[in-house]
Amino acid sequence: MPDLDGVLRLMHRALKPGGRFATAVWAAADKVPMCGLARDAIRQITGIAPPPNAPDPTKLADTSILERALVAAGFRDVTIERLIVTFEFPSAEGFADFRSQVGGTRAMLARMPADVSRQVRDAVVTSAGAFAGPDGMVKFSNETICFGARA
Repeated sequence: MPDLDGVLRLMHRALKPGGRFATAVWAAADKVPMCGLARDAIRQITGIAPPPNAPDPTKLADTSILERALVAAGFRDVTIERLIVTFEFPSAEGFADFRSQVGGTRAMLARMPADVSRQVRDAVVTSAGAFAGPDGMVKFSNETICFGARA
């Protein structure tokens, strides 16, 4: 979100006094394997790292950033709670298919030559295999951070 402070000020103004605001963000990348595996595979195979200003699903993992922005926008009674969200996929291949169709991974893969894209997919399948159970089902436990506040 390019203008976090501006968006939160608008949300605060849109709520009635005492109205509630809630949102969730992802924790640090090492606690959200579902997001990190594809990014790591792309970096490993191509050497390409996302630019510093690229959208990043873990950008607000430092809770002080959003907490400070909420208070600055006029919110009060800010609460923060960490939860584990588990995503399940039928196989490592199923996970790789999913990741190749969403977000920055899809955009990156679309710009790669087919052979490099295949290498990245194979690396994602291999990495996801570490999260597979005996039945082949892949389960990722990902940490999310929930914020609540009052206007």
